[in-house]
Amino acid sequence: MKQGLDQYGVIDAIKRNEEIKHDFLASTENIQFSTKQTISIDEDDNHVTTHSPMFALSNNAIGTANWYDINHTMATQMSNKLGVPKSYWDKCLKSAPLLLKENVDHWLYETPKTMMVRTLGDTGRAFLSDRYARYDHFDVLEKIMPIMSQWNMEFRDSYITDDKMYLRATFPNMECDVSAKKVGDIVRLGLMISNSETGMGLLEAGPIIERIKCLNGWVVTDRKYAVKRKHLGSKWEDSIDREILREETIVQQDRAWLMTFEDHVGNLFNGTTFEEITDKIIGSQDSAEVERAEPAVKEITKRYSFSDREREDIYEAFLTGGDRTKWGMSNAITNAAQKRVSADRAVEMESIGWNVMNMSNSHWESVAFAEAA
Repeated sequence: MKQGLDQYGVIDAIKRNEEIKHDFLASTENIQFSTKQTISIDEDDNHVTTHSPMFALSNNAIGTANWYDINHTMATQMSNKLGVPKSYWDKCLKSAPLLLKENVDHWLYETPKTMMVRTLGDTGRAFLSDRYARYDHFDVLEKIMPIMSQWNMEFRDSYITDDKMYLRATFPNMECDVSAKKVGDIVRLGLMISNSETGMGLLEAGPIIERIKCLNGWVVTDRKYAVKRKHLGSKWEDSIDREILREETIVQQDRAWLMTFEDHVGNLFNGTTFEEITDKIIGSQDSAEVERAEPAVKEITKRYSFSDREREDIYEAFLTGGDRTKWGMSNAITNAAQKRVSADRAVEMESIGWNVMNMSNSHWESVAFAEAA
């Protein structure tokens, strides 16, 4: 995984985005859709023509500053909201862009509805319901950083992607030896705050585990340890076709949620949660051992839809690690997560690593005793 940001890098990145992001309430009948053509030259000196989607609000001429590119997330959301299958959208965009424009225009105008459109610079990044509650990264930092400082947490690599923020920190004094056979395998408790500004996830806080000797990480997915908040609020009842100002962020439940979060951090710090988590880690080392590594990794790959490259990295890490229990397989997955370019995918694999470690005995045995094809 590419190197993350420290706390100052996160703050700087979020502040930069605050300066160039804009949100609009717009009736779909006042949204114009089009595509633009780009011609490039491939490695064989052939001219390659591609088309990309774009939109504007009201009646702006193509080419003016009020046209925005549409990124992948917004394109997917538009196709879903308008009932245009994404596979059809992509096919038209590739070979029949005018047909795509005709389809999208029809459904934008046929049944008008109010949508929240979110932009960043000259790119449209989200096409959301008018009940979407903006609780953005800046708001999260503003309210959460003082609490994390209060507990003297140490910041770890954090990430801001097109769709998510992952803010990570660890408790410096919350460590435990989870060795089942020999001492020295230390893990540390941490906390991850994740949030999306584009409708691609909840605002969520939950524990993470860091293994000291290799810095593998796990995202603890048990629901009882997490506190979550949906981006769902009241419908905007005022005028439409306007920009939503920064100070209009919906924050009715901020105080209650913040109190819940503070209590949640306190519960992590008192040791009960950490003890439960480390007991699970120690217990995973008593599982059945994998008999044949290759079919076992293939079975895990099938269950969790790993790519071929991910499967190869997991297999290599599993053999190198030398531990054939659930704990060993879990470590192999989180080790492979560190090699992913996408922070979103790396975090997803760290969650899968935790889930594998907590597989039921019957499910794990179908992996451990998997037969070669």
